[in-house]
Amino acid sequence: MIDAKKVQMMTKLAMFEKKEEQQALQIVEYSRWNYVSMELLKTFVCVTIGYVLLVGLLIFGKMDYYLEHFFTKEFEHFLHKAVVWYIVVILFYFLVGGMAYYVRYRRAKKKVVVYDRLLSQLRSYNRKHKK
Repeated sequence: MIDAKKVQMMTKLAMFEKKEEQQALQIVEYSRWNYVSMELLKTFVCVTIGYVLLVGLLIFGKMDYYLEHFFTKEFEHFLHKAVVWYIVVILFYFLVGGMAYYVRYRRAKKKVVVYDRLLSQLRSYNRKHKK
């Protein structure tokens, strides 16, 4: 005979796994420190590539000017400003990204705790109603 309560519990677990738990399980495979560090490393690489492309486009747009003034203080000043802005952008993304990844990890951890609780309820139900 099919047990309606057991089917209901298993359906909840299956729905939970399908829509949100998969990503949460992948996130919680790592420790919080490792997850946040890994994501910040990805952010660092992406921001660096984007920033280099942006500065390259700015230089390319005024290439005649910068070729003429390559060995002058103006070009050195431009590079100095570009490095300072790069540091500011990286720090901003690290701060915002670090908080966002920490919150994402914490939410995933809560989802996994709920999932584990549902699994333990199903196990205890199975033990009680075992034939």
